[in-house]
Amino acid sequence: ETAKKLSDAVDAIGHSSLRIVLDAANMHMVEDPAEGVLDAGERIQICHVSDAWKAKWAHTSIGRGEVDFGKFRGALESIGYDGVTIYELMDNEDPAPRLRGDLERLRSMGWELGGVSGSA
Repeated sequence: ETAKKLSDAVDAIGHSSLRIVLDAANMHMVEDPAEGVLDAGERIQICHVSDAWKAKWAHTSIGRGEVDFGKFRGALESIGYDGVTIYELMDNEDPAPRLRGDLERLRSMGWELGGVSGSA
């Protein structure tokens, strides 16, 4: 349910290859995503980003929902995260018209988007 509980499970299993994938939109439903990052720390292997609301599950464009991505990005930086970030859009809308702007928003918040041109 939370990054802390997941981290405790990973620690209890104790396998060196077992890591965590954090999803900002899913986390937002149950906890502050930035706090979850701090709880999971070095166990994070992959990070999913998309926006959501507390009362409505979504994986929508950054800035449409309630996730504080500045705080989330700051938490990732504070733990030294340099892994893969996946931008996940699953909101039943065509991503093509908004993808360039969405990627620019992520760039402006400090995400490096190597190999991505910003076009659909």
